[in-house]
Amino acid sequence: MEKYTGFDCPDFVADDYFTQWVLHPDADSETFWGNFLLKHAHKKGAMDEAAKMIKQLRPTSKFSDGETNDLWNRIAEETNTHNMKRITLPYRYIAAACVVLLLLSTLFFIRKYNANNMMNVETGFAQKRSVRLPDGSLVMLNANSHLRYPGKFADNKVREVWITGEAYFDIKHLNKNPQQIKTGERFIVHANNMNIEVLGTRFDVYRRHTDTKVALIQGKVQVSFADREDKILMKPGELVAYAGAEKKVNKSANNTDSPLAWVSDKIVLNNTSLNDIKTILEDNYGIMVNIEDTNITDAKLSGELPANNLGILTKALSQVLGKSITRNGNTITIHK
Repeated sequence: MEKYTGFDCPDFVADDYFTQWVLHPDADSETFWGNFLLKHAHKKGAMDEAAKMIKQLRPTSKFSDGETNDLWNRIAEETNTHNMKRITLPYRYIAAACVVLLLLSTLFFIRKYNANNMMNVETGFAQKRSVRLPDGSLVMLNANSHLRYPGKFADNKVREVWITGEAYFDIKHLNKNPQQIKTGERFIVHANNMNIEVLGTRFDVYRRHTDTKVALIQGKVQVSFADREDKILMKPGELVAYAGAEKKVNKSANNTDSPLAWVSDKIVLNNTSLNDIKTILEDNYGIMVNIEDTNITDAKLSGELPANNLGILTKALSQVLGKSITRNGNTITIHK
């Protein structure tokens, strides 16, 4: 990853791995370049320009098997292949042109159809995944999370996505005139009863159980609620938390390093209760945590824990607590 820190637009264009990601992204390359952007956000402009040039130089339009079958079925409906075999040479060019026009019209039909399809991306326990949205926005999903979004964003409709779990968003800025924001330039993230409307912004959304939190890293967002009339305009470094059970909203200053710690495989504790740590472990790793001494559930902890290895994490937590921690199958016990 370090070799790319000195790259500019021409370097990215000439790089095979970057080109492969632009033209044929997969889970590994999405994760690699998503992590690179998180650590080197100043390279985003050069990477976007390089990606644009690559697509112009090497246009690609890949079809799934279903799209391909649909395409040829529609061509078969409009053409008679047996008659085409008897066409003399000059008319073959006319036939080819007709087929090209039919391909283009069919492609438009398929893409219009896909625009109405909803895409669903999920992560399992102890997994992360980055997703590139149709507008170029980047989403990185934390473990045990689910993202739903349209296969294509329509120009005349609000860009909307739905999140359960936790995700980091780096939204592509489309608006050039803040005084006149078009419908297709708006972007809304739906997280339970909370709706987060953004322009060009980086932020983290947490939605688990009945609680929803938004931590703003850069830009600005406006938060609204399904069961409240008030709206909250956030500034970078602020956190808005919604407690669904009590229907209470709290806005506070926030350490912007903490919400994104999971992206770098860390858990940052900032006066965090042991009971909250229990919830984090259960949500992200799909395990049960048993605390034998109920008197320590409210104990507050601060510091960093590694998040990419559950065994190392529990050893570190054991040292911090001064308690023995054992694992039996899917259950972790913090002993007295």
